[in-house]
Amino acid sequence: MVHRVKNSDRYYASVAIPGLRTLRVAGFPQKRLTEDLERQLELLVAFRTQSERPNRELQKYLDRLPDRTQRRLVKLNLLDAQDPSVNSRRLEDVLGSGEKGAAPGQYGRYLTGKGDSVGHARQQAARARRILVQMCEFTVISEIAAEPVLQALAELREEGLASTTSNAIRTACRTLTKWLTRERRLPADPLAYLERITAESDGDRRALSEEEQRKLVHSTKTQPVRGGLDGEERSLLYLLALATGFRRGELLSLRRADFDLDAAMPTVRVLHGHAKNKKTARIPLQPSTVTTVRRHVAAMLPAALVFQSANRHYRAAEVLRYDLESAGIPERTEHGKVDFHALRTAFITQMARAGLPLSQAQKLARHCSPALTSNIYSKFAPDEDAAAIAKLPSLADAIG
Repeated sequence: MVHRVKNSDRYYASVAIPGLRTLRVAGFPQKRLTEDLERQLELLVAFRTQSERPNRELQKYLDRLPDRTQRRLVKLNLLDAQDPSVNSRRLEDVLGSGEKGAAPGQYGRYLTGKGDSVGHARQQAARARRILVQMCEFTVISEIAAEPVLQALAELREEGLASTTSNAIRTACRTLTKWLTRERRLPADPLAYLERITAESDGDRRALSEEEQRKLVHSTKTQPVRGGLDGEERSLLYLLALATGFRRGELLSLRRADFDLDAAMPTVRVLHGHAKNKKTARIPLQPSTVTTVRRHVAAMLPAALVFQSANRHYRAAEVLRYDLESAGIPERTEHGKVDFHALRTAFITQMARAGLPLSQAQKLARHCSPALTSNIYSKFAPDEDAAAIAKLPSLADAIG
């Protein structure tokens, strides 16, 4: 029975331990929460009496308890002080905060300790953090479950994440939970059956024609709110995607201060923390784009997000699907599909159509390899191929 001690701001739970007198554990200011604590402690005593580890649900509850309560349970021998899960239950401790200059988490130190490079350790921790912490919003390791991870990966693929990258993130998460299980921080690997997926490749995308790009940007302006953005905001989002090649996350990270609209050469930048290659980049803007952006950000403070009304997990591919339909643009044709990442494909293809040198297109696309720029992202429709062939010298008259 929970009770309150005189001059205390919280209730106390009673714990009956076999062979000992009934002890008390400080609970919470709310009586209901303390009653729940008492019920969970009764279960914990039952498991300890049978020399068994707590089940998954109980472990998740224990992991969320305040450190003060954890220490009290260790003193009562209800938790093992040597059990790694007692002091290493938070995912932030395991993966690190991810902030620039912050110390690596326990997982990163493990990877470097076994010989992996510092860069690889950071990449693996960042990949796991992206799914487990940022998207699934797990806070302690016992919350990790396969279904939310599968859904998060599927959502990213809908937004244009390549199958190879999806599998790389899956591998980072799987490697983490295998290690946590070996370290006895998890009773069993919750991602043991998280299989690799086969998704459509980047080669299945097509580049919108110039006419389709204009139709999409123009038609979207009059469309209703979707994903938190009204038609004009989404029209600007598509315009910037087509004019800069920025990815979904890079676009949604843009702030007013990232636009230098009054310079002799107006530019927009994506900061290193939001760029895929972790390098700050600046892309020049065309005069017409500058005019449109200036109108949209005129009343914004420097730190304001340009697309601040977008939902937290803006479903770019799903929203684009509606806007394509409204513009009368087929999402899929025999030449490939159009998803949000295909807008980046269109940007790179437009550079090839304009005859830009490959080295310059690679620089603006921020690719590590010119082969990626030319072979994967440059897409030409059959009529463009036919037009190119028509420019070649005709030799048929030599036959006579």
